[in-house]
Amino acid sequence: MNRLYNFLIYLTDIPKKNGGSLTLYKKKVTKNLRKSFRRFPKIDELDKLKEFTPKQGSVIFFKSTPNSYHGVNRFKEKNCPKRFFIYGSYALNKPVIWKYKNFEYHPHIVATKKRMLTSFHDSNYLLKY
Repeated sequence: MNRLYNFLIYLTDIPKKNGGSLTLYKKKVTKNLRKSFRRFPKIDELDKLKEFTPKQGSVIFFKSTPNSYHGVNRFKEKNCPKRFFIYGSYALNKPVIWKYKNFEYHPHIVATKKRMLTSFHDSNYLLKY
């Protein structure tokens, strides 16, 4: 909710055949733009933008907007070094309001019983009228 940018610094090379590539996505464009950007959309709702194979010393920055999604291919640690990287983000101390096609999207918090790494809630971005 409060992140502006994420980044990864890769500390090891990983052969492409071993997976572990970072893939960036955005939501598919449709005639009827959805009123929200869900935090965990289905893969068929997304367009693949770019894929990055981990290379030692490379740094990848990407925006953390309601329409920016990322995933990682399954990593196979067979005949290759472990995958080491540094992950970080630049965040504000308040929720971020994003604009998309001249509309403002505000974070909407929903309490859940799911255990996540850093919180006990899920958030979606909703169009505010």
